[in-house]
Amino acid sequence: MPSPEGGFDSVPRFSNGTLKLIKNSKVYIDDNGNVQLNGIIKNNNLLAWPTTSGTLGQVLESNGMGGLVFATPIGGGGNVATASLFTADNRLVRTDTPSGPTNIQDSGITIDDSNNITGVNTITANSFNGTLNGNAASATNFTGTLSGDVTGTQNATIVSTVGGQSAANVASGTVLANNATTHDTANAIVRRDASGGFQAGTINANLTGSVTGSASLDVLKAGDTMTGALTMPAGSVATPSIQFTGSTNTGISASTANTLSFDTNGAERLAIGATGTVTISTLNSAGVVHTDALGDLSTHIEQVAKIGK
Repeated sequence: MPSPEGGFDSVPRFSNGTLKLIKNSKVYIDDNGNVQLNGIIKNNNLLAWPTTSGTLGQVLESNGMGGLVFATPIGGGGNVATASLFTADNRLVRTDTPSGPTNIQDSGITIDDSNNITGVNTITANSFNGTLNGNAASATNFTGTLSGDVTGTQNATIVSTVGGQSAANVASGTVLANNATTHDTANAIVRRDASGGFQAGTINANLTGSVTGSASLDVLKAGDTMTGALTMPAGSVATPSIQFTGSTNTGISASTANTLSFDTNGAERLAIGATGTVTISTLNSAGVVHTDALGDLSTHIEQVAKIGK
């Protein structure tokens, strides 16, 4: 086997110009991984290494005369190891071509550790596939289905709910509101007129506080005057139609047509008939009416002696 050339740590290379197919080169790699070479050939041009070491933060660049030199990057602001091209964490980078010497800059768009994207003003795309949350303004086309308040598809979009209410309930409420009236109309929403009033056949309510005026031309409990006839139910001697507090079986009734009955304790005591006849229940049907020692009315039969006997 041929002996190696070039010394220890040299990198072997193929050689077609000699009888040796493998020979050592002038490129060395020591046990620590350090590489030693004289220069770099690019397009048959030798770029020689700098003769002096660079300082911290400098980079290799061509001096325009076939040599490599250490230099500070133009526009980099000094040390590339400490230069900061980004202003915030998780920013996306973008290219900045002819506008300046810095070709890579950060953008205003961020992607956090949960893959949420923020800072996007407008997205221009020919198509979008996926789940869309939020608003899609001026979208001309999309595929898939919609969910939430709006359901269906692009060609058959349905508004399902509005503020938690079904679309059908919202539509029904809108129709009722538009048909609100000040008149006495069944199953309609009441709308006040220009004076703040409305019409109603019957109002069932428990009123509290002060109520002024008459409701449906009814007589007020106090301080009012009724016009027209007051019709009361006939009642009975046990439950007179006109009663008094604490005496529900005492009052005035008219259970017999054209007869007015004055009742106490559930029994008729005095009655005025259709012809004006007055009947008192405690008096006998015959005898003379007079007052007794207590001032009560009673009857007494007087015996009259015959003349001439």
